Amino acid sequence: MIPAAIRANARARRRAARCALTIAATATLSGCLTGSWFAASRADMHALAGTWKDSATATATDTVAWGLRPDGEDYSIRFGPGGTVLKEQRYGYWYLQGRLADTTGRALCFKARPRDGATCYPFALDVVPPTPPDTVTRRRIVIAGYKGQQHVRTRVLIERLP
Repeated sequence: MIPAAIRANARARRRAARCALTIAATATLSGCLTGSWFAASRADMHALAGTWKDSATATATDTVAWGLRPDGEDYSIRFGPGGTVLKEQRYGYWYLQGRLADTTGRALCFKARPRDGATCYPFALDVVPPTPPDTVTRRRIVIAGYKGQQHVRTRVLIERLP
């Protein structure tokens, strides 16, 4: 028969091992959730954040836009009359791989859930001059080889300003 003190010590060791495993899993998950965001500087994430419309499908009266929040959330927005937001739907997460200044090694990465692997696309960022009657210069993101639901294409996103 095993003395009670030895059994209690074995239970305590198992409990400590489970606790350590839980802490390690939590730290790993936290790293997966936030680690990729630390790959780029916060300033770079803020530089890409905004509300964007797809130039291939958007019209002057379009009411849907794509949003990239500085905290890494990827979402769509439906606008109503006067530009009021009617509905926002979160799709997943995004982050910048590399540095914004590195035009050859940077990529925009998207993932549906924190535990999923990301899909990354190289991109170009520039500005487009205003077209009359608009007088505002807007940012443009060109994503090559974007895989949509139906096909792969170059996606050109123009900044949507209020």
